[in-house]
Amino acid sequence: MRPGFRRLVNPSTLTYLIGIPTIVLAGVVSYRESQSVVLPALTTMVAIFVCLVIFLLSAGESYASLVASGIRPRARATFLRSQLVKYIPGGGVAQFASQVGQLGVGRREGSALVIHSKLVAAAGGFAWGPILAIAGDSLPTLVRVGFGLLGLGVVVAWPPAFRFVARRVKLLGPDDVFEPSGVIVGVLWSILSVGVAGFAFHLALGDPSLDVMAVIAAYAVAWTVGYLAVPFPGGIGVREGVLTFLLPIDAGSLLIAAVVVRLLQIVAELGLALALAPVLDKSESESDLGSAR
Repeated sequence: MRPGFRRLVNPSTLTYLIGIPTIVLAGVVSYRESQSVVLPALTTMVAIFVCLVIFLLSAGESYASLVASGIRPRARATFLRSQLVKYIPGGGVAQFASQVGQLGVGRREGSALVIHSKLVAAAGGFAWGPILAIAGDSLPTLVRVGFGLLGLGVVVAWPPAFRFVARRVKLLGPDDVFEPSGVIVGVLWSILSVGVAGFAFHLALGDPSLDVMAVIAAYAVAWTVGYLAVPFPGGIGVREGVLTFLLPIDAGSLLIAAVVVRLLQIVAELGLALALAPVLDKSESESDLGSAR
């Protein structure tokens, strides 16, 4: 295979070639939608953007905590680059393939790691369920009980429970790739990441009368449902539909906030993928070189 063609079909290159055009298109569509609505003040937009950067970095740290320390820089870079492809049809599957292809380990180990990370991210998101059950006083009682039970998902952070689930679905890999003790850390990072994203959504709503914790918890649960809805690009539509059910606000205000958060998240994803991922790749290469010496 010619060197030029090999570089072209490299998973990282394909991620940029496919991901950047689609993420820009998603941004254009979101921007056009936002032209017919009143956007938050510039300072609020900046605060939302900062929250979303923290959200992405925290989610990347959750992912990286599951691997051995030697490949964490590559895992972080892979996570940031993989965000670029989730807006294409079947984006969850494309993102999965992107992460596995770029990690640089065996396909079985890479696939197992990504599935592990999905489990950890879902546990972190659903950990906000009990808070929603307490703060979401507009929801029916049975619904609140159900969301309260979602919090039991954090039991996956208990190493014996995680190993039990992993063995059942035959996902455990070699010790030089996985870091089982990182599961607890991964879940904690996940709880933080979706919580910060929920706070960004609260800022976008711009309604001080709303319970902050109720909004954060509702967004965390809705984000997790959208995250698990793999066929939907970036959980688009699913997340907003769940939020409409969970929050006692009009659909117009919710759509405005959702468009603002989605647009700024796209900008943050694109910026981190282009600016930070190459730096992480370089730092790992230098570390490998130092180890070789």
